[in-house]
Amino acid sequence: DLFDTLQLVLKGEQALSKQGDHGATPEDGAEQSKQLLADVASDTRILLVEDNPVNQLVASALLEQVGLSCDMAGNGIEAISALKQSPKDMPYHLILMDCQMPEMDGYEASRNIRAGEAGERYRDINIIAMTANAMKGDREKCLEAGMDDYVSKPVHAETLQEKLATYLNCKVPGEHDDATKETEVEQGTPVWDKDTALANLGGNEELFAALLSASLEDIPNNIEQLKAAIENQDVDNARLSAHSIKGVASSLGGMRLMESALAAELAAREEDMSRVEACLPEVESCFDELKALVS
Repeated sequence: DLFDTLQLVLKGEQALSKQGDHGATPEDGAEQSKQLLADVASDTRILLVEDNPVNQLVASALLEQVGLSCDMAGNGIEAISALKQSPKDMPYHLILMDCQMPEMDGYEASRNIRAGEAGERYRDINIIAMTANAMKGDREKCLEAGMDDYVSKPVHAETLQEKLATYLNCKVPGEHDDATKETEVEQGTPVWDKDTALANLGGNEELFAALLSASLEDIPNNIEQLKAAIENQDVDNARLSAHSIKGVASSLGGMRLMESALAAELAAREEDMSRVEACLPEVESCFDELKALVS
């Protein structure tokens, strides 16, 4: 209510135009966010920094739902290059930043941007972290790296709209309570939670079908990369591969696969490659279960 009132005041409108109406619903909030975004200038430029093609598909489609588009960068190096090369009369206004990426991750990229590596005009650009981590300490790590806010994957359509409305309209940096929530997968979770995955995409059946198709191609590739990392005792690539599987599975609603990939990622973080290898059969089994269910 306070946020909505401040938006009205900043636009010079009367804050109490509906006195006594306290029946606002979450759906009302979502519609207000969409309306705010409808007022965003058509030349608004967003840079999406994300290495996974499935996550690129989802994020760009959610932006398109509210009339926005984005440019893509596959890692922090590409992001800084894109910022440097952007025309003076066509600057970027917001960065959506993944955290786990090869070559230069989101944390290092954000620190470099704040240090002026992308140019003085981008030192204070709003950066929203988009990551499937959601583990204790990850939010603080994002903020310490210079990011302004934090969105957990799978990204909820309404949550993203609210963040965009905040940072593209009133340009107020802030921290939100939902950023502190940690994602935990309970034991006995279903193989596939389609309803939740679809709800996260705003009920967009067409986008969900595209996500499903892309995921069934992407996950096997990452499983093969995980196998290669285990064979080569490559901790970093094992962590990145498991992280990618976890993120895609989460977006798709593959809860058991997400849980098994999370176990592999945690083992890789602790540099315990024997545990990573022990997790591999479960990852493959959970993917086979999911594939059989969705095919």
